[in-house]
Amino acid sequence: MFFVTGEAAAEVAHTSIGAAMSDNIVTFLVFLHARIEAHREDCRKSFGLQGNQVALIRSLQPRRGYLLVQGTETRILHATFPPEVLAFVRSEAVVLNLFNRIREEHARTHGPEDRGWKEKYLNAVMGG
Repeated sequence: MFFVTGEAAAEVAHTSIGAAMSDNIVTFLVFLHARIEAHREDCRKSFGLQGNQVALIRSLQPRRGYLLVQGTETRILHATFPPEVLAFVRSEAVVLNLFNRIREEHARTHGPEDRGWKEKYLNAVMGG
């Protein structure tokens, strides 16, 4: 399963792994993004989303509505996730870079087995 925002589609579309992702990931859980229309073509290229699916994404309730795309099936899900869960499924480049930086820095100073990076990441991404 791949968690994604519409904005992330643009980032994936312009990478070397974009085609491989759309060919090999069967399930997408798509979050609302306010400017989804600006990323319509990238959503099509990167994830194979159709115009009607992008329209469904635009209609989702922020932080409650999600579009589940699995093969040829599309469903709207309504769920409330705790902020800690949302922090780990965010896919914006800036958040992914923060995630990687904190994990790498923590591994250098505490060793790769130490899981204390999770708390540091949550504090950083949630502003705590």
